[in-house]
Amino acid sequence: MKNYRNYLIALLAGLLALSLTVQPSGAATAKTYDAVKLIQYDRCLDFTIAEGVPANRFGGNVSIFMPQIIAACSMYKP
Repeated sequence: MKNYRNYLIALLAGLLALSLTVQPSGAATAKTYDAVKLIQYDRCLDFTIAEGVPANRFGGNVSIFMPQIIAACSMYKP
């Protein structure tokens, strides 16, 4: 019984030391999420410019429609 209790105390002390030294990697998930949002926003802008705006009618000047394009893709903005 005495050895069992000593093993249990040693195990709990080891788990406590392990939990204090290991830190969660929360920053890595935030960076991944931002990268995904950025790619989605970029693809939305590319698609909206290429497919949604007939720029050839206005001499290739897409800047006339940029506020509408940005508003259309605002849900993906990081």
